[in-house]
Amino acid sequence: MMNLTPVGFGVAIEMIFVTWLTTALLDADFNAISLNEVTVKAGYDLGLNEETILRLLIKHTARGARFKSHSGLLTFREDAL
Repeated sequence: MMNLTPVGFGVAIEMIFVTWLTTALLDADFNAISLNEVTVKAGYDLGLNEETILRLLIKHTARGARFKSHSGLLTFREDAL
């Protein structure tokens, strides 16, 4: 488990989270994982609190972003692949 607390909420943490999420989705069945699973596993694997994870998810699932959320599942946006 990595402790990223000293890094803070910035570009480095965002890059690490996006890399982690990309890997998690590529490893998942049908390239989809539940939002709850992302929150729990990212918290454990990256040492992030729930608020930080939710902020990053909001930013990276917004219109035009690489990921999308639908019915509690997180997937890649088709045009982002």
